Amino acid sequence: MTSTHFSHDIDGDGIALITWDSPGRTMNVIGSAVIAELSAIVEELATDGAVKGVVITSARTRFCAGADLTMLETLSRTFAELAACRARRRRMRGVR
Repeated sequence: MTSTHFSHDIDGDGIALITWDSPGRTMNVIGSAVIAELSAIVEELATDGAVKGVVITSARTRFCAGADLTMLETLSRTFAELAACRARRRRMRGVR
């Protein structure tokens, strides 16, 4: 698996080390690509019988700056649209 934000290695004792180092940023930031990559790595390691434990670390001084505000704004907008759609459907069915 090719990863942009993470690298990982398994030592002889079965301990996997996942290192987070997002390119082009001064700090690691949680975004949809980061979540997808980390999920794929965790899935891969969870199904590897040689892995006995996992450590997640950062190549940066600070682990993470938080979530990408653009991603949060998009999620908030999507939630509002879904809630409005649900309310319209309920009104159409006469449910309050």
